[in-house]
Amino acid sequence: MDAAAAAECLALSKTAPGRAQLLDSGRLDALCAELDALAAEPRAPDDSQAILLTLLRTLRNACAAGAPAAAALQRRGMHASAPRLAAAAARACQSQQQEQQQQEQQQQEQQQEQQQQVLLAASQLMANMSAACPACAAVLWQQLFPSVLQLLLGVKQGAVHEALALTALNCVRASGAALEELTGLEAGGVWLQLLAPLMALPGAAPAGAGNDNLCLLIRAVVLRHGRLQQLMACLDVGQQQRSDADAGAAAAGAAPCAADALPASFQANVAHVALLHVVALEVGTVPAAAPPPPPEQQEQQQQPSEQPSEQPSEQQQAALPWLRCAAALLSVLAARAAGPGARPGSVAGFALEVTLQVLKAVASREDGGAGLVAFAEQPGAVGGDCVAQLHALGVTARALAMLRELGPPPKPRHQQAEEARRRAEQGAPAPPAERAPPYAGYRGDLVALLSNLVHARRRVQDAVLAAGGVELLLSNTNLDERDPMAREWALWAVRNLCAGNEAVQRHIAAFQAVAPVQTPELDRLGKELQLDQLTQRLRLVDKPGSAGAGPSAGAGAAAVPPAQPPQHR
Repeated sequence: MDAAAAAECLALSKTAPGRAQLLDSGRLDALCAELDALAAEPRAPDDSQAILLTLLRTLRNACAAGAPAAAALQRRGMHASAPRLAAAAARACQSQQQEQQQQEQQQQEQQQEQQQQVLLAASQLMANMSAACPACAAVLWQQLFPSVLQLLLGVKQGAVHEALALTALNCVRASGAALEELTGLEAGGVWLQLLAPLMALPGAAPAGAGNDNLCLLIRAVVLRHGRLQQLMACLDVGQQQRSDADAGAAAAGAAPCAADALPASFQANVAHVALLHVVALEVGTVPAAAPPPPPEQQEQQQQPSEQPSEQPSEQQQAALPWLRCAAALLSVLAARAAGPGARPGSVAGFALEVTLQVLKAVASREDGGAGLVAFAEQPGAVGGDCVAQLHALGVTARALAMLRELGPPPKPRHQQAEEARRRAEQGAPAPPAERAPPYAGYRGDLVALLSNLVHARRRVQDAVLAAGGVELLLSNTNLDERDPMAREWALWAVRNLCAGNEAVQRHIAAFQAVAPVQTPELDRLGKELQLDQLTQRLRLVDKPGSAGAGPSAGAGAAAVPPAQPPQHR
């Protein structure tokens, strides 16, 4: 076949009547045979390479005719020829990148570009074949996974990654075996290559960061099939060695790890951060569904138990598997990234940040997560309130504990500087250093998560009240200069706590002022605050020994900007 005939076939493949003509006339079989013959040439000349590229593009376009065209290509063995051609092109691209051959630079670049085009066309052909016919997708996956797929992904070309991610997505949709293999430990290398552009690794193609097909693949694997724990395991580079150790421990009688839990030896890495970042984004893309019954109606049907049970509740058992894994991640990462001795800026801190982003995305859904439950393929799943599931999994209690460990917002910098100056003048020792958050915005993320968890959910509100969370959230209404949005979220959280909950309202109304707080600004003005025990109102008065006007009451005290709110008990 010459170049003109190949170009004619390519033109036909661009229209629906032309594709039908190629299929009905049998020319599609002839094109497959011609492509195999050209691919078998050990060192094809440049014109033959151009014809081969044209034939690949023609077959790629022909898949738009649907399942009959894909089946015809499968009969001619294209499910095996396309991966073989793509692998040969990938090896050629890598060898030309690594080896310095004694050729003219321009000629070398032309050859490399031609091989990249062959690789791209073959990858797109596989994506179209797998989309047109589930049977083709199943046999194509057998040819690709794992070695060929990992080889092709090793070429840092964004368009190739997009086509291969789409191929993997089509195979997962068509074959349960593909899903099982893609979430097993053997798939770790494939996922590392897919996520490499998101990890900003050396040599990664920036264009890969916009791989929408990768996002769709992660959404299908995690949100539809619930395989977050399996992906976290296969991305753990040391998991294989620890799995052998766990197997030995199990043989010795140790309890096995739950399917949705994380092993005690789990170590977060940059790939986990990239994966969770995509999951957090995709949670918001799942279409909304009809929300569950109002939380008040649900709680009338389900009486809360007074004492916690050691057995998992029905809501815990019915929770989506990936939600259970996210809740377990929060506990593990909180101890490592936000606990005593943790260093800010660690990988565990970044993993904790994106885990909170995932949980925030779930809690902020208007449908309460009903769309996520409807989207998931979980036989026997009951209920559609993912926020209630998170609460049952202990996320509310864990977030409160993390916020309590963080401590109250630090004083403004100018107050800290004034206190440091006064201690230096008095020779007083410096106070212990405050614990630094694991990342910037940590306090705001915790308060935002709690604010959404308590919204219109009486059971969660009552749990926060019983755990002392009202006082904790009120203390965070003070400004944290390092995380100013935390104050806004705290105000919203208090509003959500009080909405429709008279117990919380009475609890706050019963607060009594203990003593006013004297600030350095008031000292410089020669003023002090006094608390009227009868009216519980503050008065601004002159300090003893200072000259000034008489006392002012009521609103005058509130007019002093630096004054801190009274302490509560």
